[in-house]
Amino acid sequence: MRAAAAFHADGDVAAVRPSSRPYALGFDEGVGATNATAWQARGLRGAGVAVAVIDLRFGGLREAQAAGLVPASAVDVEYCPNAGFLGNRHGTAVAEVVAAEAPAARIYLICAEDIVSLGATKPPPAAAAIPPLQRP
Repeated sequence: MRAAAAFHADGDVAAVRPSSRPYALGFDEGVGATNATAWQARGLRGAGVAVAVIDLRFGGLREAQAAGLVPASAVDVEYCPNAGFLGNRHGTAVAEVVAAEAPAARIYLICAEDIVSLGATKPPPAAAAIPPLQRP
């Protein structure tokens, strides 16, 4: 606290405050935080858009799909040699956010342990469905 007081006493410092603490948003709260509700109300829900979620693991994916948090139409693309659709839930959580933000988007779930595995192995059949990157 003495360091903060010293900064506050410095004439070049306008304000000193405690650091922000991150907090977890519940499911769908991100939609409001990003103002996606306004876009969705105008019919802009991601139709015609493909989103690839590239992550290390997609644990709990089947449960998230059964609960309606990730669409059953999401395409699994497995580049992980050791069952990437098990274990850590991070990729699944990202897919849940994407599905809430753009519910009409086509979602591709790409499990890759590293960048090398994306380029060094023969693409799985599901990868053929992924559209190429398009720039405006």
